[in-house]
Amino acid sequence: MLSRVIIAIEDTKFAQAIEKQLSQIKWSDSTVFRVVHVIEPSDTLLAWPSEELRAEAMVLLDSIASNLRRLFPNAHVEEVVLNGHAGEAIIEDAVSWKADLVVAGSHGKRGVRRFMLGSVAAAISNNSPCSVLIIRPEHEANKEEQLAVSEGASV
Repeated sequence: MLSRVIIAIEDTKFAQAIEKQLSQIKWSDSTVFRVVHVIEPSDTLLAWPSEELRAEAMVLLDSIASNLRRLFPNAHVEEVVLNGHAGEAIIEDAVSWKADLVVAGSHGKRGVRRFMLGSVAAAISNNSPCSVLIIRPEHEANKEEQLAVSEGASV
């Protein structure tokens, strides 16, 4: 049974897609949802993580947690801000918290774009100690399909 679920949130775009998918699953009343957001290090910040970044992360997490509490009134929902590199921080949290499932969003990048930018979703799915559910926002999937069609078209 999936009773300890980490929901890794990057931004509201992914949050909406994740909430939509999670609402289609029947969860046990004993399910604990742990909504996490990772603040990554930046060379431009003297004090990392800054209080401003932490405050922005908490606003994002509060909004998502409220929606989850509305969707799943019997479930327990907690909010956590992690610091570090996203893939590593989420994997470490999954191990230490003993998660049964990690849910994350993906931009759906492929090929050179994925190699150049890296992929948090790929890092999570390749290294997670538990099952992983990767969700792509619908408009991202459509953009990738349109790009594939236009790249293959001849003029």
